[in-house]
Amino acid sequence: LFIYLICSMEFIILYHTLFTLRMSRQGILYAYVQKRIETENGVFAVCDGMGGESDGEIASRIIVDELNKIRNVKYIDSSVINEVIDKSNSKICNHITKTNENSGSTFVSAIIQKNKADIYNIGDSRCYLIREKNILQLTKDHTLVAQMIDNGKISKEEAKKDRRRHQLTQHLGIFPEDMTLSVHHKSIDLQVNDILLLCSDGVTDGLSDEEILLSVQENEDVVFLPMEIANKAMKNGSSDNVTAMIVNILDDPQRNLLYILYKIICVGAGVIGALLAIISLFLF
Repeated sequence: LFIYLICSMEFIILYHTLFTLRMSRQGILYAYVQKRIETENGVFAVCDGMGGESDGEIASRIIVDELNKIRNVKYIDSSVINEVIDKSNSKICNHITKTNENSGSTFVSAIIQKNKADIYNIGDSRCYLIREKNILQLTKDHTLVAQMIDNGKISKEEAKKDRRRHQLTQHLGIFPEDMTLSVHHKSIDLQVNDILLLCSDGVTDGLSDEEILLSVQENEDVVFLPMEIANKAMKNGSSDNVTAMIVNILDDPQRNLLYILYKIICVGAGVIGALLAIISLFLF
């Protein structure tokens, strides 16, 4: 399983507080902390590998490598992401052919560009928007039980206990002749204090949406939020490794009135200081 982020540092528009954590019943396997990333654009992703530890890691790493290649793209749209998915899937399928081993990965990504977020996913890794007192799933689960819910065959409550809830209908590592992958895409306008949670199914296997929201409301400091979510998921009996990534949208100081006034005062003081220095040269 891999978590990934790319940041372009050309302009300071948004501030993100990011904490990513992967846990298993044996303890913390992978932790990454990055405080305050000043960036206009950001690519955040969680890729949950399948097919055993080695082959799953290879599959998720392939996606990360392809994401890394778009770091200098000025504007990332659906066509760019679809190309990343096509190339990644092709390489994963080539690996399967060469090794004769099952391999695959889910994919969820948040592409943040200025005040907008584009969410893409394949599989059952999710992205949530947490805004004020509400939580909204922005991704679509590509699972058998999700299809059954859509078709009215089972309820959401029944799906939580269904044995087939982890059976994927889409993931990277499917040969093109068997299925054409369809990336789910949702675009949202971001607001100050929005929180995006990107997570593996290990989180949602142990926590309901309401329990995730409660964890957010109970933690004033988002730095501790992924740890809280991971711990709760494990305690509730999550059977899979847990990965939680938090992206917190904070205010842009460049647009803050007090900050602007401060800048004006600083510039004005500098100009006055320079004038006084010039005058003193003539007087003394």
